[in-house]
Amino acid sequence: MNSIKTIDTEYLRSDRTIDTILVKQGVLSKTLWVYNFEGIHFRVFERFLDVYYFSNYSFEAKYEFNSEKELDDFLLNFHLN
Repeated sequence: MNSIKTIDTEYLRSDRTIDTILVKQGVLSKTLWVYNFEGIHFRVFERFLDVYYFSNYSFEAKYEFNSEKELDDFLLNFHLN
């Protein structure tokens, strides 16, 4: 199981944020970015550039979740290569 740590939160508006998350398991780690819409809809990006494309060009996220529990389960079990 992974450990997860929020290392930054960028407030786009009061109801929208982008969290930078560090996911670790042993010596492996990966940075992910989570777009949080009103705490009810989450999109996860593996590259910061994809966050930019999402914000400016309607790029869709590879991972989407409708609850914090779904998001947490995903992050805790995310496969690190």
